[in-house]
Formats: sequence, C-alpha cells, structure tokens
Amino acid sequence: MKVLLVYPRYPVTYMGFQYSVPLAGAKASLPPLGLLTVAAMLPRAWERRLVDLNVKPLDDSHLDWADVVFIGAMTVQQESVNEVIARCRAKGKRIVAGGPHFYHYHADVRGVDHFVLGEAEDVMAELCADLEAGRAKPIYRASGFPDVTKTPVPEWNLIRLDDYDSMALQFSRGCPFDCEFCDIIVLNGRKPRVKPRAQVHAELQALHDAGWRRNIFVADDNFYGNKKRCRELVEAIVEWRDARKRPFVLATQSSLNMADDPALLDLMVRAGFAAVFIGLESVSPASLAECHKVQNLKRSMSRSLATIHAHGLTVWGGFVIGFDSDTETIFDAQMEFIEESEIALATVSLLSAIPHTQLYDRLKAEGRLLGRFSGGIVDASGLNFVPRMDRGKLVAGYKRVVGHIYEPEVFYRRARATIARRIPPALSSFPCGRRELGAFFRTLWYLGVRDEARRYFWKLIGFAARKGPIAVGLAITLSLMGYHLRRLSREIAARPEAAPAPLVQAHAAE
Repeated sequence: MKVLLVYPRYPVTYMGFQYSVPLAGAKASLPPLGLLTVAAMLPRAWERRLVDLNVKPLDDSHLDWADVVFIGAMTVQQESVNEVIARCRAKGKRIVAGGPHFYHYHADVRGVDHFVLGEAEDVMAELCADLEAGRAKPIYRASGFPDVTKTPVPEWNLIRLDDYDSMALQFSRGCPFDCEFCDIIVLNGRKPRVKPRAQVHAELQALHDAGWRRNIFVADDNFYGNKKRCRELVEAIVEWRDARKRPFVLATQSSLNMADDPALLDLMVRAGFAAVFIGLESVSPASLAECHKVQNLKRSMSRSLATIHAHGLTVWGGFVIGFDSDTETIFDAQMEFIEESEIALATVSLLSAIPHTQLYDRLKAEGRLLGRFSGGIVDASGLNFVPRMDRGKLVAGYKRVVGHIYEPEVFYRRARATIARRIPPALSSFPCGRRELGAFFRTLWYLGVRDEARRYFWKLIGFAARKGPIAVGLAITLSLMGYHLRRLSREIAARPEAAPAPLVQAHAAE
C-alpha cells in the first residue's frame, strides 16, 4: 500500500516564525513530528511519502501516486485542512485523519473516511490491518494513554532536514497540572509518561546519523511534569551529548516550578539547553487562581524567572488576556511585567475556549459560548465567548499590549538586557557553517539596512560584539525572532475585529 502523509499549511502565527525563518535559511520552523512518528508505525512493506505544505505544495502527482492519504493537523491549520480534503476527494482518495483538530471537531468534518482519535500507538496496527483487508471503520479511538516506551523513532528520511530551522523530539507526554483553559490533560493525560534512557539515546542518535547538528526543540507538554524522570532524562542527554562533541543546542517548554530545582537547571545547561518556553499567563493573582495556574500562584514569578535566567537559560514567556478576573488594569500590568522581567520574547494571546476543556464546559453551562475555537489564531476572532470585561475594551486593550511590546525601542531594550545577563553556555557549541554565515549576512542586510528599526539593531549588535561572537549570535537570533513578532503584532493590532466561526450543531451537542 502507498501512503501519502500530508501536513497542512499554517497561517502566520507566533510560533511559526514565518517572517524570520527565510532569513535564517530555512522554509519552516519545525517539522511535522507527529506524522513522522506515525509513518514509523506503518507496516514495513508499505511505501510512504510525506508532503509538508509549509515547505512545498501538494502536487497532483503526489495524490496520483497514493492509495491512501493520512492527514495530521491542529485546529489552527483548518483552512488548509479543508483544501487538502477537497483535493483528495476530487482524486477519489481514501483519507485517514488524526491529531488535535480531528479529536475536537471530527463530528463537523466532512469528506474523511477514517478518524484516529487520541494517541495513535495502540490503534495503528488495527487500522493498518483493516485498511489492507478493506474493512476499515469510520473511527478508531484510543482507549487510554499509550506506553510511550513503544513509540518508534520518527522517520527522518521522509523530509529534507535543511528545510527546517529546528528539529523536534518528544521525550514525555502529559502534564500534572489542571489549567482550566488547557486541553493537554484531555489529549495526553495528567500523568506524564517518559521515555527511558536507551530510547532517548536512540532518538538523538537518529538525528545525528541523519546529519543534523543544530537546534532541537523538545516538544514535551511539560518537560518538568515528572520531576524524577525529568532528571533521568536530562542525565541521559548529558551522557549522549558529551560523548559526541555536543552537537545540538536544545530548547523546550516547561512549568515555572522548575525554578525550585537549581540542580536540574545546572544539569539542563550541561545537556545543551539554551532556552525554555514557560506559560506565565497572567500577573493577576485572581486570574491565576481562576484558571487553576497554581504553579505560578504559589511563588514570585519575577524571582523564579530571575533564578532560571541566572543559571544560563533564556525564558520565552507566554501570556493570556481575557480571564473573567481581568480588569482594565491588566493591560499596563502585563506590559510592565514583561519589561521588568526582561523577557525578550513574549507572546500575548486572547483567551479562547477549547473544546473538552473545563473552561469550555463552564462557559457552555453559563451560556457564554459564541463560536468555535480558532486554533490559536492570535486576533479577536479567537475570543469565542462573552467576556466579563466589555468586549470592545478587551480587544482594544489587547491590541495595545501586542502593539507596544514589539515596538523596536521596547523590544531591543529587552533583547539587550537578555544579552547583558549570562549568555546560555550551550550556544558555544552551535555550528558556524555556510548556512549560519548566510543567515548572518542576510540579517545584516534586512535588519541592518532595509528595516525601519535598523538603528536599534546596530546598537544591539555593537553591544553584543563587546561580549564576544557567541553574544553576537544570540543578538542575531533574538533580532530575527523579534522581527517576526513585530510584524505579526502590528498585523494583529491593525486587523478589524472578526466574529468567531459559528458553532456547528453537531459539535454544540457535545
């Protein structure tokens, strides 16, 4: 059987970095890790090809070759999902679909023959046998949360690695916390499941054997979710990396309580971690309590961030506006906190109600739902419920925040503060080859000559140059990411408010 795996296109989003990855010499930020892993679960005798629409278009020749098309997607990709489904139907191709979008909205999706709902490990063998026998069912639903020690190494040979700015690996799934707005505990459970040392080594070695030597994003739901196993995991990375001249620079996403474990922070630096994304959400204690963000509520977020920074890790911060407890003071408070905490890379989103979450269920019971979850598109259309604050004031305040924090003078001031701190030691092992030199000179041209913020850029480069070449590399990286975030933030601030997509009757009955 010939299987075509298709990853739909993303719209421009915060984490997509679509405006900066071309300057860095890539076509997309991250590869489709889920589909690459699913590909490794298919029978060895089956042929497989993968098309990532963020890298190249889907041609008729791809569809003509395939017997069946597998689509994996998040809801933010839904426009491209619909286009892919229509193309497949026009060619008469059988479609198998899975991932968060189809988990939440399969009742609304038309044109898909077979859905895989939940994690794939425990259902793929049955699905493949049924496809081969011509008796495949409409829905295959995971009965629980599978053992990730049985998850195969992703099939990296299906993509061109140099098309991407960073590779992705996943070493654990699940999160122990109970945030009201988050669907991770629905999709992957509250008990983090962790891969053992040998599996960690195998996945790192597979990328190394494929020739990769740059960034890796560890795409765990919460890297610090299982504290004991997290330490074992980092020790395994240290062991593997030290034996191979430290080829990778890593980043991940975690909870703020990792600041309580200074020994782990030091170990992460030894393992090659340079940055961590943390969901900070709000500076309002009432809003943190409302959304059950207890791991942030029980500490000084400022001191915790300072601790993480002092150990040599750069924090990317995620923030949310629109909680019921938010008042009109939240806008200035968020901006002040981002500035005072010197978080160069901060993403601020409007709260959305994601299906199957506690927030969704509460708002539904209160009669406050207005429309479908947009999938994380950061504009007013994502506000799919009636907020407590006046909607017009909330949207205007949100646009003011995102418009302000990436104004050139404001952003470059935070970037300078980041470089003035301890430079992440892991960056010393980052390669400097043809691709990196190309990115360096493209950045000098676009941000140092053509960009309106060029004087701030050169001040940052001059400051970094006094601290050495590694600091210059960090300045280039921050400038590129900030450029993307500035362009997107201005687009958000300029967009007229759009109504959320209407709730579909089949979904409203959940």
